[in-house]
Amino acid sequence: QTGAVSLAEYSIALEGDQLSAIADAMNAANPDIHAQTVRRLAQSDTGVLAMLRSLLIVITVIVLALTMIGVSTTMIAVVTERRNEIGLRKALGATGRSITREFMGEGVMLGFIGGVLGAGAGYGLAVLISTSVFHRSISLHPVILLGTIACSILIAVLACPPPVRRALAVDPALVLRGE
Repeated sequence: QTGAVSLAEYSIALEGDQLSAIADAMNAANPDIHAQTVRRLAQSDTGVLAMLRSLLIVITVIVLALTMIGVSTTMIAVVTERRNEIGLRKALGATGRSITREFMGEGVMLGFIGGVLGAGAGYGLAVLISTSVFHRSISLHPVILLGTIACSILIAVLACPPPVRRALAVDPALVLRGE
């Protein structure tokens, strides 16, 4: 019919059953229309998203492992630089527990600062990609923000035991003699 709408297409960002439920609700609301999903696109989008999620999980695990190695190496360098200070503290009666607390506290603080900076940079990058590539806005979820910071602190704490063992192994007699 001339001048009448015979076909309308909508893009709805949902997957699988959710998308079918919307189409069913539209059909039930108005018997004059026939809403249907374009199955090939919906199924292909679901498959691509599943593969991307798997890839991101693998990349995340690799990055976390490399980050833990980097933090551990940095903390070992800090212990090496502060070897004289550690030896002097031990000679003056510092316990292994106080030295452990000091380095673990530094690890927690570094993890917190890195988590906050990383979460901020990640959110900024996600907003940039989302708006420029997908033309959609995103919101910041506090649970994800807190989880990111907690994960960063956990990685830093898990990276601290090797440097702490090295700090506890410092012999004050050798340090005070200058060896």
